[in-house]
Amino acid sequence: MVQLINILFTIFLAMGEEKKTYGSSDFAAPEVKLAQVLKEFSNYKDQKITMEGTVKQVCQEKGCWLKFEDQNLSIRTVMKNYGFTVPKDIRGKKIRITGVMEQKELPVKVVHHYMRDEGLSEEEIKKVNTPQKVFQFVADGIQQL
Repeated sequence: MVQLINILFTIFLAMGEEKKTYGSSDFAAPEVKLAQVLKEFSNYKDQKITMEGTVKQVCQEKGCWLKFEDQNLSIRTVMKNYGFTVPKDIRGKKIRITGVMEQKELPVKVVHHYMRDEGLSEEEIKKVNTPQKVFQFVADGIQQL
């Protein structure tokens, strides 16, 4: 009887561990690794994909962007149309993201804004004086695992 109670209690606890989702909860897009997407970007351009990894950094102002890491590679992730934010305390958490990878040129002003959000010194920020061509992930949804 005690064993049955322990099993039921374990099932009850597992049911209570709901995954927190921000934005869309549709994670049906093909799952790929970040390294593969970066290596073969032309194959993934404008295609919705899903990736799993860890939050390396989060915007501490609003939670409007994060750095996503997978196998020692990281990429800035922004929320589609600023439609949602994530908690500022999810650094180090495992997540699943779904959306589209894009390559774009960021104006110096935007680069400086991101650098300030990351807490870099004004001395470091002033070293950047040209637009930066970057990959970034535009997330429709983020799920904390």
